[in-house]
Amino acid sequence: MLEKVTETNEIKFGVLLITRCSELQTINQISGYKEGDNYICKVSDILKSEIEKYQGGQLFRLNSSDFSTILPNITMKEAEKYAQALTEKFNQYQQSADLDSVAYSGVVAFTNNEPLGEILALADTAISVAQTQSVNAWYAQKDGDADNPSNHYGNQNWRQEI
Repeated sequence: MLEKVTETNEIKFGVLLITRCSELQTINQISGYKEGDNYICKVSDILKSEIEKYQGGQLFRLNSSDFSTILPNITMKEAEKYAQALTEKFNQYQQSADLDSVAYSGVVAFTNNEPLGEILALADTAISVAQTQSVNAWYAQKDGDADNPSNHYGNQNWRQEI
């Protein structure tokens, strides 16, 4: 996915967001798969409506509950505005649909020469941090967070931790 996006020499850096739909399993169990599909479609619509504001932005569905957004050639500061806009839309949807939450996002900056596995591991860790904050939160994993232990959890570091 990221290799496909960074194949062109035009993309030197950017931001990857992984958005996890936190209520999918609950909705599927309580209301059925059709309602779960409707929920995923609504989250997808929110993501699409926000990504349209960013030139070259791409959206992928990774698995049943995760979406990946790639915002090429933008800074972390700009990506944080995007993540905040998503949280606001998720909060609105949460209230209208009477859900406990909608989705959490992990935000990670990348360059075109970083290993995909490490970027994805950092994004996954950022989602975990976001889930400990407020409802529908996002968390940006920044290179400068030297004191943050989760900053060191790439593929190799996860193996060492385990």
